[in-house]
Amino acid sequence: MTDPFFCNEPFHRTLYENNPLASVSAEIRFPPLLKLKNVAPSDFQELLIADYPVTDFQQQTEIGFNMANSAEPNVTRNQKYLFRSDDSVWTVAVTGQSFSVGTSVYLDWPDFLGRFIGALERFSACYPSLKQISRIGLRYQNVIDKAKIGLESRNWSDLFRPEIAGIMGIDNLSVDNLAGMSNFSQMKFGDNHISLRQELLSDSENIARKAMLLDADYFTETPFAISKDAVSQKLSDLHDLSGPLFKWCITDLLHEKLGPREA
Repeated sequence: MTDPFFCNEPFHRTLYENNPLASVSAEIRFPPLLKLKNVAPSDFQELLIADYPVTDFQQQTEIGFNMANSAEPNVTRNQKYLFRSDDSVWTVAVTGQSFSVGTSVYLDWPDFLGRFIGALERFSACYPSLKQISRIGLRYQNVIDKAKIGLESRNWSDLFRPEIAGIMGIDNLSVDNLAGMSNFSQMKFGDNHISLRQELLSDSENIARKAMLLDADYFTETPFAISKDAVSQKLSDLHDLSGPLFKWCITDLLHEKLGPREA
């Protein structure tokens, strides 16, 4: 397998004092668990309640179309159960075909991975029939707000590579001329996939204030048997891609303004 292009440059993992991470989440998907689709996960809630005492629900609706009869859409409704920490910083979410853990306050990789595996072990204890994972993913959402790091006067082209800045890299393009921007790309390196989205965000109270969202989803859809070691290794492999890609996307100026320190 050819190494990803963004891994060709020297990389030293760092933590940022001005951390741009808005959220980090990891998810596994698996064949439908009818028990979970039809019965609320009360046993799982009991195992989680000390760490995630706040419970909530969401109704997910998926609409598809039968090509033979496009007039009648196929509508699938799934219940999503959410278990949150007291401060709502951490969330465990389950449906009949997925399990995820997410946070809005990311400390470091060992902390995040430990929380994910801890919750997954309790989930597996409640659903021992779960044997195989069909997809595993790790998602990082970074928001770069120029005002927060003292770079209001700098152009986006000073902060991101031309491939990432896109049309926002035009130096004489005023924020008044650009109502919005969104780019999406998907890459594949061996069994690993990366979906990368860049989007221009606007402050609801100050339309002239803009921020850049870098939304990167690292995943593999190669099925594998579930185990603590296998899940930890797969997520760690995906994590190893995340730092080099983010560093490749940004300029040295932005890197320094974020306040790097050794991880």
